[in-house]
Amino acid sequence: MPQAMSGAICGWRPDMDNEDWGEVAFTRLRRIGEPDPPAKRSWLAKLFGG
Repeated sequence: MPQAMSGAICGWRPDMDNEDWGEVAFTRLRRIGEPDPPAKRSWLAKLFGG
């Protein structure tokens, strides 16, 4: 039942073949005009001053 409902609501079912979608790109949801968060420095960059 949940698979049929997801297929009817959004057109995707968990048992469908999704290899033709390509690579999934994840994005962060934020408000319009909100600046990008500052890049985090790795602990190696902090240690070696990079």
